[in-house]
Amino acid sequence: MLHLCMPPDPSIVFQSAKLGDISKILEELAWAEKLLLADQPVGRVFGLSGGNLVALAFTLELAARRWPEKWGKAKGALADLRLFLTNHRSWQIRSLNLNPWYGFYNLRPLRRWLSQFLQNHSGRTDFRISELGVPVYFCAIDHDAIPTLHGLPDESLQCDYPFVHIGPPCDALILDAVIASLSTLLSTSPTPVNDKWVYDCRPAASNAVAWIIDLQASDPRPILRRLPYTPVRRWTINWFTSSFIMHSQAEQNQSFLAEYYADLWQRHRALQQLVNDFSRVPPEGGQAAAVYPTIRHIDLPYIGSTEAATNMRESVANRQVLLARFEALLAGQFDSFPFDEPANIIYGAGGFSGILGGLTAARAVNQGFRLGGGHIQQIYGVSAGVLNGFFHAVEVAARRHPGLYCPAAQRALKDLEEFMAACTPARIAELNKNPARFWSGWANLNPLENFLRERLAAYTGVVHPDSLTFDDIQLPMTIVTARADGFSDFLGMTSPERKMRFAGRVIQVQSAAILRAMIAGWSMNTYIQPTALNGQLYTDGGGTFYDIGLFAACLDQNLTNQLNIHLDEPDGHTYNLGPHINFLHIIFDTQNLTFPEERRRMRALANLLYEHYRLRRTAQQLGLESEDDFRQIWDIPTPPAGL
Repeated sequence: MLHLCMPPDPSIVFQSAKLGDISKILEELAWAEKLLLADQPVGRVFGLSGGNLVALAFTLELAARRWPEKWGKAKGALADLRLFLTNHRSWQIRSLNLNPWYGFYNLRPLRRWLSQFLQNHSGRTDFRISELGVPVYFCAIDHDAIPTLHGLPDESLQCDYPFVHIGPPCDALILDAVIASLSTLLSTSPTPVNDKWVYDCRPAASNAVAWIIDLQASDPRPILRRLPYTPVRRWTINWFTSSFIMHSQAEQNQSFLAEYYADLWQRHRALQQLVNDFSRVPPEGGQAAAVYPTIRHIDLPYIGSTEAATNMRESVANRQVLLARFEALLAGQFDSFPFDEPANIIYGAGGFSGILGGLTAARAVNQGFRLGGGHIQQIYGVSAGVLNGFFHAVEVAARRHPGLYCPAAQRALKDLEEFMAACTPARIAELNKNPARFWSGWANLNPLENFLRERLAAYTGVVHPDSLTFDDIQLPMTIVTARADGFSDFLGMTSPERKMRFAGRVIQVQSAAILRAMIAGWSMNTYIQPTALNGQLYTDGGGTFYDIGLFAACLDQNLTNQLNIHLDEPDGHTYNLGPHINFLHIIFDTQNLTFPEERRRMRALANLLYEHYRLRRTAQQLGLESEDDFRQIWDIPTPPAGL
């Protein structure tokens, strides 16, 4: 007898927009109605941000179809939600808090409407999510940006995620779970669920598809969803708007990374099945091990205050202690890395203490390549990592091209160490006393630029080095900058050509003056005025992508080994914002929710990319056909209704 293996019913994801973008929620609601009209099979339902409203109404409709004797009143829930959202007034959703310490508004009016909505469609208001019978999950995050799922308990829905664990879901009162998942930081005070404060996933995460893929790893199934609405704020940038613009950029880019992960996971799963089927009958002589470039993450904690000036003072005062601690933390992290081959190095963001961590890592990297015989191909600098990247790249270039450099370049990293030993805020930045400049950013980096200018002149013998480009002195360094549209520009050597496609656009390493590129890459939002260069107004490169592992892997013509030196969250992977995040933390520390999520997803994505290319090598050794190298021409398909 022939048994057909039918695919499991898909998961449906509603994640249209934040609660303020009602028109986008209504568009998703129309999609939900089409799914019902088409009798779309449904395995699980997930909601994120404003999509949680649609997820609730859609689930009530499903319950009415599956158990009409119990949930018959739930029929028409989507139509009632549409009527309310179409005709509502702001006061019917939110009201002003007299005390804005945890948010300007509350959602008590919406809670009252939802209570009546549930009463009308179920006869009760106090029931728990599990009582619906349909596997529905309302997504929220906690104060460390860790995803929290409220819904039908299911021990299979859990997974490890870099540094944290997601799931399993926990049951909760429907009203609490939905209102909490709609409570966006700053605008809305949160609601506790099961005695724990949780928040709208946005701005930390706007797209849940990658989480759901990992959560469903033991039971993979299709995922139907629409792309969330993630506009980058087109505000005029100044010290106040800068951070809010950056948060909207994070929402856009998190969605891109989630979709890239979904696409790569699908490619990888198909290739893995092909290899597994073939390997059941191994070729004569056995299967050779596939050798391919590797990625290694070097993890160091963020140490000290997250306020820039305070972190600088702490780093100077405790320099020797910090250097010793970083050296101990690095022990063993470089073991087995292929220092006998080419590699790219990334110095990531991480404050002033991170510069000391990068210095310690640079010594170990130099020692590894000296003993291994390989070479550094490119050094990437992100945010504060531009300093480590510059001085390290100068030493590398001076050894390769002694005719272009003076002897002083051979000790560039020592210069950075001495600079940090006597560093004060005045040696890095100066206050903008001009009111117009102060409005664009509290300070400028003129003192740092002067120091870098003096060092670059000493290293190259060029008296006025301001116009020197990376190509001019063969400096193997690439600086990451943040554009106003939320994408990144990469400034560095243009030969050999490095480019790739990302989210519908071509990203290509561009030529730039070294000094201005470094200042642009470290123009910290709010603190430092943006830097004009190459027709763009740049801010700190870590603002758009805190981790650039995917870009460093895809820009090169051939996949190359990667050493990604991270400055992670503080010890315990928490910024200690407290379970109930207050107004000051929301204003000044929201990036400490967006950065961890972006970095976790980028890490998982980059790891999967290297794993996939090792699998491609195995497939090639087995004589199997596999797709061409897609890294540089990789665009994510737009999912109108599914994966």
